[in-house]
Amino acid sequence: MSIAISRPLSIAEVLDQGFRLFQKAFLRVLPLTLMWSVLSMAPLAVRIASGDIKTNHYGLASGLTQFVAYILVFFFLIAVLRRLDDILRDRNQLTLGSALSGGLRYGFPLFLASLAYMLVIMLGTVLLVVPGLYLMVSLSMFIFCVVLDGAGITESLQRSRELVRGHWWRVTTIGTVAILIFVAVYMALVAIVGLLMPFLKGIVLVSGGQNAIVMFTVAVSVLMLFTGAVLNPLIYSIGLVTYRELQLRKSGEDLAARIEQAA
Repeated sequence: MSIAISRPLSIAEVLDQGFRLFQKAFLRVLPLTLMWSVLSMAPLAVRIASGDIKTNHYGLASGLTQFVAYILVFFFLIAVLRRLDDILRDRNQLTLGSALSGGLRYGFPLFLASLAYMLVIMLGTVLLVVPGLYLMVSLSMFIFCVVLDGAGITESLQRSRELVRGHWWRVTTIGTVAILIFVAVYMALVAIVGLLMPFLKGIVLVSGGQNAIVMFTVAVSVLMLFTGAVLNPLIYSIGLVTYRELQLRKSGEDLAARIEQAA
């Protein structure tokens, strides 16, 4: 069954389409999201291997790994988004290699656009919390503008603002639901870690505490890796459907405005 967006959707329909896209695309993006999650955990592995985690500080190797992993995460994020969009639009033509090649083209612009986004949010929050929250939602579509439509750094933020204008509460509601899903899974994760506590306490008594810290950190990280590999494509599926639906709405609004002006 097609999941391409051909008409404006209600909030419930956007969420439903997001879940359907996630289900249809999950196995095709799983290798990418696993690599994404492994890269996210790489800095921690280096800290454990170097002993930095026991002293609670970052050495040179840990810092460099953190930076490289952060850059590479963008590479795989772009590949995931391109493959999700290919499936959403019923093209099914994008190979894994083609999806990964997008990271070379859009990786650096997305990195800079992300820095610009965070800077704007920080400035808005410093001025007052409300402007910060407003900008956080209004500019949140920038990532899709860069990766899927080739927008530049400032252009992506401007396009996002134009798309969300008039639909801020819709986007906020959809984003809130996505966040609640993430929180629910995260709380389940916390519960699982809680079940490990008696075992970790036993290690504390035997080892004097240092190995327990490492074991606890590894347990949490493995669970977070699994959670990220599953949740990331779901969150971005919902975001992608929101983005394409906003584009459809905006094109309809622009057409209606032109017809009204002509009349």
